[in-house]
Amino acid sequence: MPILFIPTKNRPASLSWVLNYLARFYPDTRVVIADGSDECYKASNMSSVEKMQSGLSVNYKTYSQETGFIDRCLDALNSEPEEYIVFGADDDYPNMELMFKGEKFLKKNPDFSTAMGARVVLNLKKDEVIRSRLAVVRPVECAEAWQRMKIYSKWSFATTYAVTRRRHLLKRFKRLKQLAPIGFYDFMVGLHDAACGKIKAYPEVGFFTTRTYTHNFIRNTDKLFFIHNSKDILKLQEIVREDLEFEGLLTTEETEKQSEIIMLNRIAELTGRDFRKLANFSKSKLFNDHIVQSQYKLYNNIFDLSTKEGKKYSKHLRYIYQAMQSIVESSNRLEGKFVNTLDGKPDQEKQGSA
Repeated sequence: MPILFIPTKNRPASLSWVLNYLARFYPDTRVVIADGSDECYKASNMSSVEKMQSGLSVNYKTYSQETGFIDRCLDALNSEPEEYIVFGADDDYPNMELMFKGEKFLKKNPDFSTAMGARVVLNLKKDEVIRSRLAVVRPVECAEAWQRMKIYSKWSFATTYAVTRRRHLLKRFKRLKQLAPIGFYDFMVGLHDAACGKIKAYPEVGFFTTRTYTHNFIRNTDKLFFIHNSKDILKLQEIVREDLEFEGLLTTEETEKQSEIIMLNRIAELTGRDFRKLANFSKSKLFNDHIVQSQYKLYNNIFDLSTKEGKKYSKHLRYIYQAMQSIVESSNRLEGKFVNTLDGKPDQEKQGSA
């Protein structure tokens, strides 16, 4: 089974619930934790890890609270000898059976960069109601990198909740360290995955991801940030252009054109005019792909105990609901006071939903 890598910071209750979830549902999981918490939270995290030692195999690494997210990930991954890694989080719950399936697939298919399943996103609001949505993942399996990048950008999705080769993750974070503006983080990761190989998508659930109204999260506070930070966005386009040029299949003019299309697709998503809002979206090949349609069917059935999907995941969901309620009630941290940025610096001026 692949390693589950969990970066964490100041969320001891969340981390404890995830570890206990793994011990209950996937006790053979091997876990690497990169803890950049303040000192007052590390003792709680260490206690949670020590309680797991009779079950899970946990490699617990601690870092200064001043160490940024990307630097922690790079250091921990550089010291990890295992080749296949699932990138997790301290408040997200993986389907490790599917990740194991993805690992076996990647071993047999070196032309694929990553493998993943759909995400079910659970959001606990202040009215104590948990709202859910499906985060679709799509197969991107064109032979040529520039075609994969273009198709990915048309309807982008987060590719981090997946099993991936360690060397690819290291390349990913070294690249993000150069430039990773919020609003383009998942997009640039997905483009990189598509540039480096095909993307395998399964119809099953890969992750249950959670958010509560007390948790802090990465977000952008400026709705027009891509205009105000246009120089950074143009630098991203240059990175995209370099990726497109790597295969040597496009002319200079075609490379420029495709890089513009890719970046405009992301800006359209950010401004509410993305592919899913088009009149013919429901008739498109991307929407009607059999993997995508299978994910929608699964999502429609997963909360119905009379269906096989509902029966399969009912215990997982009950556990996660209990975890979310408990985490809100805990003194996990002063959540909601600020939001995290990728460089680890808090923005204390605004808060809200991503």
